[in-house]
Amino acid sequence: MQSSEGFLLRKFQYREADYILSIFTRDIGKIRGIARNAKRSTKRFGGRLEPFIKFIVDFSTNSRGMHSIEDVTTIKPYSKIMDDFELFLWGNVIIELTDVITPIEESNVSMFGLLDKTLSRLEKGVNTLPVILNFILKALSLSGYKPNITNCVKCGNQVKNSTVFNIKGGGVLCSRCSGSIGGAKISLEVLNDEEFMQIHLSKVLEHIKIFIRFAEYHSEKELKSAKFIEDIKI
Repeated sequence: MQSSEGFLLRKFQYREADYILSIFTRDIGKIRGIARNAKRSTKRFGGRLEPFIKFIVDFSTNSRGMHSIEDVTTIKPYSKIMDDFELFLWGNVIIELTDVITPIEESNVSMFGLLDKTLSRLEKGVNTLPVILNFILKALSLSGYKPNITNCVKCGNQVKNSTVFNIKGGGVLCSRCSGSIGGAKISLEVLNDEEFMQIHLSKVLEHIKIFIRFAEYHSEKELKSAKFIEDIKI
């Protein structure tokens, strides 16, 4: 039997009372397994197999490498995120992004800490959009999808201040190269200055949209939870 801190990323009903789970653990990374009779067992799981609950997960692994989720014990529920509709939507974005960009069973303690810290910040009621943008940028970096926001991806020259970000190319373009390739306008001040973020929320939102599209393009997976973002107006 193994145990680790974890967060639920996805849950699918299997057969009548079982669940197939995707769990991001602190020690092992993302695991997938089956929780047998979880729909009926209040003692072993009782309402704890939900997003935005930090828990201890106990699981066993058979000779074929299949995981069986045996029990979960709550460490900390992020109740405000669960109760606030807007926070719930944004919380689902970071949970799904974590699922999309993390490989199976590859330990990433820093990524786990980032997810935990981000949920804690949302729970405290700080400005949501800067927290989300910071999470996206750091999560991409920690998971091997780091966008290049310092040097032109075509000529290599250092880029400063406002510039163009090419999603397909994976990074910024200098003024000389951007004319021939094109991309979305970004501000390095927005990306690097937390105080600036707090004041210019509309710009932060536009950058969130850009880096969500970047994550989708390079992971080759659509973030279904992020569809609502395109309709937000500030």
